Amino acid sequence: MAQISFRMDDELKKSAEHTFRSMGMTMSTAITIFVTQTVRDGQFPFVIKSDPVYSPANLAVLRQRAQEMDAGQSVVSRELVQEAVREMRAANDRDWTEDEVNAEIAAARRAKCQLAPGAEGMGATGD
Repeated sequence: MAQISFRMDDELKKSAEHTFRSMGMTMSTAITIFVTQTVRDGQFPFVIKSDPVYSPANLAVLRQRAQEMDAGQSVVSRELVQEAVREMRAANDRDWTEDEVNAEIAAARRAKCQLAPGAEGMGATGD
């Protein structure tokens, strides 16, 4: 039988051992169950999520918008972008497309400027 060694935070290890003990198993048994199910199913036995705001596509759009604002090419303020990011993070657990990010920014702009829907295309940037 193979033996595996790896590092783990001390507090996490203690908490895991306590949790597994309360389930009637050792950490070794729990890890073996995890690896067995992963190999059997060909995927993790649970969903791994990250903050969708930090997806590569969203970050690229947000960086582009920030550069436009810094260069004075956009009528959208940093405050509106930050508000849109907060709303995206609070409302969703998925990645946003560039069009969805732009729609959120336009909605925030309308709300801030009290414009009618569709009026955001008349701004100084010609967007």
